[in-house]
Amino acid sequence: MTAYSNSDQRDQAVPYTRNMRDEGPEGEAQHTSYLARTEDTAGQLTLYEVTIRKGEEPPPHTHTHEDEAFYLLDGAATIHVGEQTFTVSPGSFTWLPRRTRHSFEIDSASARFLIFILPSGLENYFARMAQLLQQEQVRPGHISPEAADKWQRLSQQFGITLHLLSMG
Repeated sequence: MTAYSNSDQRDQAVPYTRNMRDEGPEGEAQHTSYLARTEDTAGQLTLYEVTIRKGEEPPPHTHTHEDEAFYLLDGAATIHVGEQTFTVSPGSFTWLPRRTRHSFEIDSASARFLIFILPSGLENYFARMAQLLQQEQVRPGHISPEAADKWQRLSQQFGITLHLLSMG
């Protein structure tokens, strides 16, 4: 993972465009489509579209390095940010500042979001997390204590604390 910490590196970013519908084999439904990655934005922004089915939500967690924002495209969700709860519908934008515990519940069958992460860099975490959860055969709502411990340790490498006791 490349860390970008000064304006000289940010100045190396170049304009580009990407259509999320262009990723993956033709006709294949995309669960996650990246519009901007670390290498695209010189470390400033990750932007992706994701469809999350009810029951597949991540546990409550806290980022120490990144701010996050959700823009709901389709579906319905309830977002918990600190002590606040927001019921969101298509067109809703939610700001999730770093160091603020947050989680969400999908209220419809699924929900489609644009998710902004500032600064960028969590793509590697998401890839490693998916690999870990697959290796440990984690299913939504069912995680062994050993797998939960591995997931927590991986998350902490990226400055994220999972609040796994809050699940369920």
